[in-house]
Amino acid sequence: MKTLSEIGLFKRGKKVSRQLIAEAERIALAISTISIIVLQLILLLIISSITVGTVKRQSVTAADEVVKLLQEPLYKFDAVQARRIGEALLQSGRISGIKIVSELDDLWFDHPPAGGASLIPPQYRSVAYEGSQIGSIELYFSDAEVVKTRIIFLVLMTVMVLVTVLSSLFVNSRVLKPLIFGPLNKIGQGIDAIAGGAFETRVEPSGFADVDTIVNLVNNMASKIYTKNIELMESNNTLEKRVNERTAELKNSLEQLGKAQERLIEAGKLSALGQLAAGIAHELNTPLGSIKSSSRSVADYLDRSVPGQLERFHGWDDSQRTLFMEFLALGRPFAEELDYAPPDRKRFQRMVEALQNAGYSEPVELAGALDDTGLSERFDELFPRLSRPSMEGVLRDAALWIGALRQSTVIRLSTQKAETVVDALRSYLTAESVDYTDEIDVDRELDRVLVLMHNQIKHDVQILREYGGLRIRGSAERLSQVWMNLIRNAVQAMNFRGTLTLKTGVRDGESFVAVIDSGPGIPPEIRDRIFDPFFSTKKGESGMGLGLDICRKIVEGHRGTITFESRPGNTEFLVTFKPETDSNAATETEGA
Repeated sequence: MKTLSEIGLFKRGKKVSRQLIAEAERIALAISTISIIVLQLILLLIISSITVGTVKRQSVTAADEVVKLLQEPLYKFDAVQARRIGEALLQSGRISGIKIVSELDDLWFDHPPAGGASLIPPQYRSVAYEGSQIGSIELYFSDAEVVKTRIIFLVLMTVMVLVTVLSSLFVNSRVLKPLIFGPLNKIGQGIDAIAGGAFETRVEPSGFADVDTIVNLVNNMASKIYTKNIELMESNNTLEKRVNERTAELKNSLEQLGKAQERLIEAGKLSALGQLAAGIAHELNTPLGSIKSSSRSVADYLDRSVPGQLERFHGWDDSQRTLFMEFLALGRPFAEELDYAPPDRKRFQRMVEALQNAGYSEPVELAGALDDTGLSERFDELFPRLSRPSMEGVLRDAALWIGALRQSTVIRLSTQKAETVVDALRSYLTAESVDYTDEIDVDRELDRVLVLMHNQIKHDVQILREYGGLRIRGSAERLSQVWMNLIRNAVQAMNFRGTLTLKTGVRDGESFVAVIDSGPGIPPEIRDRIFDPFFSTKKGESGMGLGLDICRKIVEGHRGTITFESRPGNTEFLVTFKPETDSNAATETEGA
């Protein structure tokens, strides 16, 4: 109780409430004043708009009337009469400028407006008599009436604002403050007594419903504090007994926890085994998906395309057969090597235009076929022989044939990738000897991985390749598994939409490969765990947390390191190899 008195909690509450009320009064006055000014400005704009519109309509009518007045003088070439009419119009005060021109382009009367730009647009009229144009007039109208209306309204608006502000200040100081602070002073006296420790004190109601709500809150607070203090004293008397009871319960709980922990360890071993199997299934998903997709394409080609191709082949002439065989010879290396080439939009558009001009019925599709078969790079050499529309079928059938060869290569490489996953599982569980003496073209291996993952990244992922012609010694199959895991994780982190950057080269004497994505980044709270076995942020069957752990073991087996840096919009996984790795011809051991 003494502590509450020293803190003066209730006193500070009373002071704060008065400050809030004063601030509310100032805000209310400002809002009302601003509202009146805004309303009056809107009225000013409306009145000005109405006035300007009225004057504009009058100017149109006046211009039409002046045309009638000038018909006879212009028809009779009476320049004196026309000048008199112009001077009379200027003296009316509504017209500030006038220009009268006869049909002979003689300027009879020209009196430009004296002021600046007017709110009323000038009126131009041609003067005709019995169907013949005899001259023209140009009238400038004064906006003095509009300006005068605005000035009057601004004066009235200023007076109304001043009257409103003064009235608000008077009502606030003479009426509102006594009405509000009178009951608050009574509440303040009661709060002072309660803050002094007299919790039995009760503040009397003021008669105002809103203020009495505060009074009831203060009285209830004092009553509850008094009751809680009594309960606290009683609780202190029984605290030691409760502590002894809780200690006994805690001891019993620890014994039960030890038994449960032993059961969890056994269950964890079984769970880890299940996760390991699921992780291997996840690792096999990408190459098996490529095999499934490619085999379906090959089967469709054999079922639908080959019979028609054989029939068409017998109907071709010698030049068509020769061109077909030449296409196959040129496209076979592209199909067998799976070189990845980013699309060249300018070259593609140029091929479409050339094929369209040559009379081909589907130039866009055929240009795509040239890109898919690797023949687009030799288009300039081949086009003179494609200039006849009869060669369209030859090009189409050759593209299908090369596409089937390419899909068979995808099946072969994907099968090798699946075998590599099984080998990696074996190396993960047991130590085994691996030969790292092969020279690897890292840039080419990255391109092969991009081809195998084409179905995942072909739509909304932009690929930037910054290759440095990197060559190292090691196991191409093992390292390809690293590249595939890193690239797959990158495109999944971007939700298959964004920019994927691949960099290779030598930096500070060390070979490096960097995989960079434009995804949201890795949250700081999980960065220390992403290389842990079975840790994964992916849900369901999309990942079991084995990919990065296996990648780290493969890289370490090559005497390398794998690190990462991440921030929103830029996550980079960096694989580096020590200089001796490039020339290492010995056999290293990759352990579990």
